[in-house]
Amino acid sequence: MIHLIGSASLDIKSNRMIAVRTFTYFLITSFFNTILGVILAVAIHPGSAAQKQDRTLVDPGKHLHGPQNTLLDNMFDLGRNIVPANILTPLFESVYEVQTVYVQIFRLNVNI
Repeated sequence: MIHLIGSASLDIKSNRMIAVRTFTYFLITSFFNTILGVILAVAIHPGSAAQKQDRTLVDPGKHLHGPQNTLLDNMFDLGRNIVPANILTPLFESVYEVQTVYVQIFRLNVNI
């Protein structure tokens, strides 16, 4: 709130300079993060088949050849998964959490 009041007391030229600097900072940091993300993705290869084969129990000599997905197939899958199959179902569903509490009672046999 204080920044808003301080900004309101400045003239239009000063406000414009603050807005330009903020937008420039946003663009530079976004560009840097995009480049860094692409470099890391190329270097690490997340989700590559070689990494998945290392973690499976399948004999490395046997390769499972399934249907190959193209980039277009993957993009269509993303688009289809944004919208649920039945939009009205979540409106009427209720989620209940059931908690079970176990109480153990000790019986002490004390002879006096």
